[in-house]
Amino acid sequence: MMMVRVGVVVLVVMATVVTMTEAGSVGAGPPGPPGPTCRHTCFRENPGQPDDGETYCCDRGNLPDIPSETHPGRCPHAIPCPASGTRFQPKACAQDGHCRYHEKCCYNSCVKYHVCKLAS
Repeated sequence: MMMVRVGVVVLVVMATVVTMTEAGSVGAGPPGPPGPTCRHTCFRENPGQPDDGETYCCDRGNLPDIPSETHPGRCPHAIPCPASGTRFQPKACAQDGHCRYHEKCCYNSCVKYHVCKLAS
């Protein structure tokens, strides 16, 4: 009986870690200005807004250290932000290699950092 309970707890913990990783909440961290702990900088692409073209730190060592990749396709056009209070946890990225092959690392003006989006 004890072995079954331990197995269920381990399975629940593993499922939680996988779910959080897919949602991007593990290791995502808030973006900020470039500094000594910054591994990769990105540009905000927010036309018509004061922060358009601003450089920010999109990886402070919290994302996997992998070789840079460029996936095919382009970033999709911006869509309206979800309603306030909507649970929206996109996967943070600094370059296409942090995303699945059919995704691009694109700036998201709703969350104010780069996230994985389906390529268009």
